[in-house]
Amino acid sequence: MLRALVVLSLVLAATGCRPLLDGGWQGTASCPNEAYPISAILNETKDGEVEGVVYIEGINIIIGDVIARGTIDDGEVDPEDGSFRFELQTDNEPLADFTVDLEYGNDELTELEGHIDQLDDNATVVQTCDVDLERSTDPND
Repeated sequence: MLRALVVLSLVLAATGCRPLLDGGWQGTASCPNEAYPISAILNETKDGEVEGVVYIEGINIIIGDVIARGTIDDGEVDPEDGSFRFELQTDNEPLADFTVDLEYGNDELTELEGHIDQLDDNATVVQTCDVDLERSTDPND
């Protein structure tokens, strides 16, 4: 009986102690020369996949500043450490434009921190930025 309780406790600790990513998040990507506001709408499925969109503001192109909208692709939760990894696709080309690695940054599980790599058309990292996000909506509200 004791063994069954220990196993059940471990299973609950691994799966039920943290809230899902579901909801809105906002924060900043701090890059070597500039910081960009970021907003995200994330959804974590029961299969441990991450879906949603990420908006990166202030991307400067020839016509001025724009907001890049990235659709999450190949998003997943690492069951070993609870971190999240996904790619962002901002255009119709087959290769991802960004890769993102995040993990919870506080005990209340209301902050995410990590980094985002910007990739060129050859999937080479051209810039790495630190990311800090805070939960802006609670999925239970």
